[in-house]
Amino acid sequence: MKPMLAETYTNETDPTGWLVSEKHDGIRAIWTGRELLTREGNRLNAPASFRAQLPAGEALDGELVMGRGTLQATVRTVKRIGGDWSGVRFMVWDCMTHPKLPFSERNTKAKAFCSGSLVHVSQEICKSPYHLAQMLTEVVHGGGEGVVLRRANSQYVGNRSMAMLKLKSIESAEGEMGGATENVGALIVKWEGKSIKLAAGLTQKLRSNPPSIGSKITFNFQGKTDSGQPRGATFVAVRNYE
Repeated sequence: MKPMLAETYTNETDPTGWLVSEKHDGIRAIWTGRELLTREGNRLNAPASFRAQLPAGEALDGELVMGRGTLQATVRTVKRIGGDWSGVRFMVWDCMTHPKLPFSERNTKAKAFCSGSLVHVSQEICKSPYHLAQMLTEVVHGGGEGVVLRRANSQYVGNRSMAMLKLKSIESAEGEMGGATENVGALIVKWEGKSIKLAAGLTQKLRSNPPSIGSKITFNFQGKTDSGQPRGATFVAVRNYE
């Protein structure tokens, strides 16, 4: 059961009439009705108390989060065997049991299963490009990452779709760990045919035990230079949790 993935929003798309919600920065998770998986299909070791809240026989799509700006803490908690999931929330926006139904109806069906650690991600109808800008600003000023737009009448597909678009004021990307500078002052990450040095965002623990060569590295940046280098590149996480 593959998840539906978002393309990037551009100004060429008129957002009027689209459904909009906050883009949560956590671990994408799929509840198949029997087990909780990452977007790559790996099993998540949720404790029994958490799994007991998930509906048997119903497939849900969402994100595991512990709050805004807590990606690394969420990753540590979810990866740890026997970890304390009391602060983890499953932000649910879709009911995959009915992929042919319009998204607006699937989102409503998902709400019926949300209580306790399962939180329904409600949708707001976008009224104009200006309204979209307002929603993005509100989320970002509150410490959020961005927003996601979805076509109300779109079906669920297990691949990237132009019916689901992400919009962030800060861009993120994935590169491949290629090495490190002397004394691990920075990670050297391969991305789009370039070698990028990531120093901002590194913890002392990462400097002492850097990611292995070939690891997937997520980093944030704010636009590109004329030569295509990412501006203000900042380390976010080692993407070893999917």
